[in-house]
This record gives sequence, C-alpha cells and structure tokens, in this order.
Amino acid sequence: MRSSMRCSLRKGTRYWILPHQNRGQQFDVPKEMPGGLPFMKTEDYQYFGSLLNGEINEEELSPDEQKERKIMKLVLKVKNGTPPQKKTALRQLMDKTREFGAGLLFNRILPLLMQPTLEDQEHLLVKVIDRALYKLDELVRPYVHKILVVIEPLLIDEDYYACVKGREIISNPSKAAGLATMIVAMRPDIYNIDEYVWNTTARAFSVVASALGILSLLPFLKAVCQIKSSWQARHTALVEALAPYGIESFDLVLKPLWKGIRSHLGKVLVAFLKAIGCIIPLMDAIYASYCTKEVMVILIREFQSPNEETKKIVLKVVKQCVSTEGVEPDYIRNDILPVFFRNFWVRRMALDRRNYKQLVETTVEIANKVGVADIVGRIVEDLKMREQTSDDAKVMLNGFGALVNSLGQRVKPYLPQICGTIKWRLNNKSVKENCIDLVGRIADRGSEFVPAREWMRVCLELLEMLKAHKKGIRRATINTFGYIAKALGPQDVLATLLNNLNIQERHNFIVSARL
Repeated sequence: MRSSMRCSLRKGTRYWILPHQNRGQQFDVPKEMPGGLPFMKTEDYQYFGSLLNGEINEEELSPDEQKERKIMKLVLKVKNGTPPQKKTALRQLMDKTREFGAGLLFNRILPLLMQPTLEDQEHLLVKVIDRALYKLDELVRPYVHKILVVIEPLLIDEDYYACVKGREIISNPSKAAGLATMIVAMRPDIYNIDEYVWNTTARAFSVVASALGILSLLPFLKAVCQIKSSWQARHTALVEALAPYGIESFDLVLKPLWKGIRSHLGKVLVAFLKAIGCIIPLMDAIYASYCTKEVMVILIREFQSPNEETKKIVLKVVKQCVSTEGVEPDYIRNDILPVFFRNFWVRRMALDRRNYKQLVETTVEIANKVGVADIVGRIVEDLKMREQTSDDAKVMLNGFGALVNSLGQRVKPYLPQICGTIKWRLNNKSVKENCIDLVGRIADRGSEFVPAREWMRVCLELLEMLKAHKKGIRRATINTFGYIAKALGPQDVLATLLNNLNIQERHNFIVSARL
C-alpha cells in the first residue's frame, strides 16, 4: 500500500494522484447501452441480456428472430425508458401488434409481469397487454390461460384501480375468445387445492359472466355444482338467498360451522363467518342471542385484522348479529361498543373508500339497537375538526339539516346560536351572488308581496354590493336593481343611485353611472 502511495506522488509536489485502476473485470455494473436503449437493471439481464451482445448481425437473423429482438427493445423502453421513450415505444408496439404476432409478444411481456420486484411505473406493461388484446382479437385464444395466470391476481389487489384494470383486461379476451375457450382455460383451476388459485378463478368467472351474460354461464355453473369430487367448486349462497326462512334445513351444517370458526384462519375463516352471519338472523331469539355471544368472541379478535376484505365481512356479520331479535342492547353497549369504536372509528378506516360505507351502515344498525345517545356521545368529538374541504361541506350541511328536521320545534331554543354559527357563510362570494340573484327573482316575479318601503331598504343594502371585487356579484346586483326599478318605478331607484354618485370611490362611481 505504501509503495503504491509513493508511486502516485510526483516529485516536487504534495498532491495525491489517484492510481489508475482496471475496472474491466468488475461485475454487476451495467455496460453502456447500445442503440439508445435505456438503463438496464440487474434483474432485467435474464430477459434482455442478448441485446447487449454487439457481435450479433441483425441482418443475418431470421424474420422471427428480428421481430423478437425488435419486441425486446420496445418492451425495454416501455419498462425502463424515459417518458418520451415509453410513449414512442408503446405506440410502435400497438401499431405493429398483429405484425409481431401474439406468441412473440406474450412470451416476452408475461414473464416480466411475474417478477416479484415489479415497480409501480412498470405496470405500463399491463396497459400494453390490454391494448394488444384489443388489437389481436381472436388470435389470443391459445394464450388465454397464460394471460389469466398473470392478470387474475389484480382482481384481489388492494388498489381499487388495479382491480378495475384487471376486470377490463379479462373482459377483453372473454369477448374475443368466446365462452368455450374461457371455460377450457379456467376449469382446471376450479379444482385446485390452493385457496388463492380457486378464489381468483372464481372472481375471473364473475368477470366473464358479466362480459358474456349470466345466462350463457348458467349451464356450466349447474354442472360444476353437481360435482361431488371437489368441495372447492361448490360454493353457494343458499342461506342468504332463503332469508328469513329455512333455518330447519341448516341444522346439519351448524356443528361444522362452529368447529370451523374455531380452527380456521385467514380467508377460510372469513367464509365461515359469512355463513354464520347469514344463519343467525334465521334463528329464534334465544338461540340467536346465544350464538351471537359465541361468534362475537371471534369477530372481536378479527377487528384487528390488517386485511381489508376481512374487515368488510366482519362489519357485515356484526351488522347481521346486532339486528337480530334477541340480542340485548346492554350486551352490545358493554361488550361490543368500546372495542368496535377503538378499532374501526379511526382515521385509516375513514380514508378507506371501500369499507367506510359498510362501517357507517353497521354503526347505524348498532344505534338502532342501543340508542342514538351512545353513538353520538362517542363520535361527537370527531366533529370538532376545524379543517373543512369543499367535499365535506355537502355532507356536513346534509347531516345538520337532517338533525334540525328530526328535532322539529324542539330546535327553537337553539336557533340564535345556530344562526350565529352559520351567518359567516353569507360572506362567501358564491353565497352573496346567489342571495342577490334570489332577491332579483323575487322582485321579478313576486314584487307585489313585499312593501315598497322594504324594497327601498333592499336597495340601500345592495349599494354595498356594488363595491364587490367579484364581477359576478356586481353583475347580479345590477340585474337586481333593474328588477326592483321595474317593480317600483325608476324614479325611486334613481334617487338612491344619484346619491351614490357623490361617493369619491371611482369603482363605485363607475358602476352607479352604468346603472
């Protein structure tokens, strides 16, 4: 080390000179991309590594090999390129989709979507598949199963927009390939022992039914339900369909269901809870009360589940149990309410657009059982936020209006306080403009119902609105003055306006002169 340092010091200088290093043998360092290709990540080498081989003469390759190489370049640009590169490559892929062929395209794109390290921006590849399916039409039939294997996980994605995109993509090959091809591709997965596989397959079948029509799928579903070799293929909703009748028919399944909710976890437990939640409302009051207390132990445990789908089913089952006759309000108030509000009435749940509606419905059902006072006492603290967006205004005003309508005459003692609280809203520009327009309409259509002295007082109030900075308010004021002048006669209004001309404010003077 010291010898190298001595060698790198020049005679007569005190400066350190970095020794030259041979970096040719360093690994995991990307080489310079030939032909204007974007940066290639380490995990991309197995898919696009052949593009780095500069010794290949593309003119000597077969037509299929040339197409495959062209597809690799375009897909790499879509995956890792700059926004202009992605846009250009995506357009070229779409223009030449049928020329490239379904086989070459899907053989290069589908393996990329199976990568566990796929980033959010790389989901442009999903858009490529979506548009390619539209272009290829009936040519996608041999590749339907491969496409479904990649796209079906999107149907259970936590991102709502990913689910919507997955449904759109599965809908396209359904219409292009036809029902027979889709059934042949998905039927083996129905009998798969893996819960994840048959769950996503069931959701894919629902998309196919929506795209091609439920009636066309009914014969296949009937045949599947008659199969006795696999219980995974025979999920039904008999209890939900028969409610509120038929408890006698389900006595045989109660014991397996009770055993199942105590032994299973995850999505299997969710299925058992859903079944129990549908059966309890069919029971007599005494049995329903007993079963609710037994199942509530499991439900309270699942309140803390991080899975959003589990929370949705748990909320639904709680709603069903609470609404059942025989469940006592004191039990709900003491054993359910505290833990319910602690786990569900939180900020994260309020921001979840998929589950907050179910939360509101369950809370309303609990309020119907235990009384409004217990619920309002717990949520009123959350109404004290000073922040209010435009989206919140409509909900707040609708809720306030419903409360006033419910109280009726009992709200009279609180009217001064209410008016003082909401009076500041009249200072809003849009509210001012709407109020002035309303006065103008009254003057135009019902002036005879208001005394002339009151109209003169209104004119004096409107003079202040001529100073407004918003042009819409000034325009509405001018129109209202016209309606009042038409109702009373111009001489009375002119006297008020002529007095306003003596004011030194140029802005007010000009508007009065126009009037």
